[in-house]
Amino acid sequence: MSAIAIENGKCVGVVATIPVKLKVNNDTIVANQAVDIVVSPSHRQGRTFFKLERMARDLCEENGSPMTYAFTVTDTFVIATRMLSFRCVEPVINMVKLIDITPHLQRVFKIQSFSRVLSWLGKIAYNRNSINKKSFGDEYNIVEINRFDERFDDLWQEGAINHQVAVVRDSRYLNWRYKDTPVDYTVLGLESKGNIDGFIVLKCCDEKDVKRGRIVDVFCRNKDRRLLDLLLLEGINYCCRLGVNVVSCWVKKGSFLNHELKKRNFIERSTNHSLIIRSSSSKYPTGFLTEEAKWFFTMGDSDFF
Repeated sequence: MSAIAIENGKCVGVVATIPVKLKVNNDTIVANQAVDIVVSPSHRQGRTFFKLERMARDLCEENGSPMTYAFTVTDTFVIATRMLSFRCVEPVINMVKLIDITPHLQRVFKIQSFSRVLSWLGKIAYNRNSINKKSFGDEYNIVEINRFDERFDDLWQEGAINHQVAVVRDSRYLNWRYKDTPVDYTVLGLESKGNIDGFIVLKCCDEKDVKRGRIVDVFCRNKDRRLLDLLLLEGINYCCRLGVNVVSCWVKKGSFLNHELKKRNFIERSTNHSLIIRSSSSKYPTGFLTEEAKWFFTMGDSDFF
């Protein structure tokens, strides 16, 4: 849903949101994810932005959608929380695991041959201590997912009970988010006796002098550490086969996923992103939704990746 400002036949501003099904306790509510704010430089000194935001808010509420959330950067966080009645749920934590330290060493030592030797020694230690292949036995298989089918609806129905507030990860949403898109994601499923007990979404890309692997999404049927560990192991191995230097994953501080990543030697890093929320719902007001312990989110719930 978008609110657009037109002046003399030209677009001078846009505020855009995406309707998303959100599980809140035992209810499924259509919420709005704010994804874009653009105002022409010539109109930033006036009230154009605030009029657009008010229009977008009214349109959402008229369509029965009382909640809006967003993953902000620093500038939009300040505006939203000070002027638009949003409140912060929590800052986003980025968990980072170094796989190949060559780019860092080359920046520090400026000698490529010496850096390669140190990196080679680091890889040997890493391969021995962190990424030894585990046997899945006969109980589980890792399969690549080309389309999300009804098995993922069953997975969501069972896994959702572990989370009070989360984006509904049914097959329709997952196909829209990760398959019917120009971005090429890799999805690995944890299969057992024809059922899906969890999945992980991965994306590898080049960033300046670093090749980064991202754990965009990960979801399990229940809080079974073995299931999550198998998915994380396979995800890290996949990224390593593509030659990444680092693997990263967004988490909520203190969450189940946060703890499990620490066990695999991921390190916490701060970001300039925060999750914010605003609600006009009488049943689920803003104050209720800002309790961080209620939320489950991953990198894929944002519109950045």
